[in-house]
Amino acid sequence: MARRHGAGSRRREHADETQKDTFGKGAPSKPNQNPPQARTNRRSLDAIANDIHALDRTNVFAKGELLLEANEACDYGDWGQWLEDNFGWSQRSAENYMAVARLGRRFETVANLKLPRTALYALTGQAEDLLPAMIDALVKRGAGTTQLKPYEAGYVIRLVRLRHEHGDYTDACLLAIDEWCAPESESDEIIAALKKKNPATKEVAEKIVAAINAKVLARFVSAAPQPPQRPALPQPPQPKPEPEPEPTSERDAVVAACVGEVETVVHAAVSKLAPHERLGLFEELERALQALFAEPIQNRWRES
Repeated sequence: MARRHGAGSRRREHADETQKDTFGKGAPSKPNQNPPQARTNRRSLDAIANDIHALDRTNVFAKGELLLEANEACDYGDWGQWLEDNFGWSQRSAENYMAVARLGRRFETVANLKLPRTALYALTGQAEDLLPAMIDALVKRGAGTTQLKPYEAGYVIRLVRLRHEHGDYTDACLLAIDEWCAPESESDEIIAALKKKNPATKEVAEKIVAAINAKVLARFVSAAPQPPQRPALPQPPQPKPEPEPEPTSERDAVVAACVGEVETVVHAAVSKLAPHERLGLFEELERALQALFAEPIQNRWRES
């Protein structure tokens, strides 16, 4: 993007002429946030913009200091347009840089930390009383490293906040508690169980949470109203099985005693025959049985 230095001055001259034409000669202008007499020894906005462009993109603290200087020198209402004209930034982006610079003024250690910009921005939004502990924890975590990664810095900041809120528990316990912080009865039960057992690993914490969830589900199911049971439909009367008739004659007794043996012999014989031969065998057996029982069986035994 081409730099346009001095754009703020041209707009201010145009605004003054417009006000004179509109309200008449000598009409009062909008109130100035920074009176002219308070900026007699300040540098021009063009010079500040040149210094910001000369900085490396990672030099967050120096950019923030220069933006603080530019914000003091900028006329009321021109700040957002000056940022857009010279850098293409929003006021939110500039405020992030300036907040980091203010933090560096208060805590010299922060400027020496090897932190990514996102971690520095996250620090500026933390509670005032937690900042010293967070900065100390970041110093310990970043010792001996080139630069902490954003997720590592966020992890440290999160744990300091959780210890302040819940007490000195293990990292795994605090992270599990943070996931279940909600105004619900089961959440309170889970948090109480986690604090009581203080798990050392994520896996153990997940087992504790699963056990509590199972208990809550069991209570919910037992307390749920049961659907009314339907009355059983009347069943039609079943006929009683007729008892097998007992043998009433000597012939029937012999037949009943030999049925099992005859079936075994017939089955063995039939299984050895081809399908077309089996029909003839059945016919011969039928004729033989009819002849066998045509006369009293005692006569055949006497003849044999």
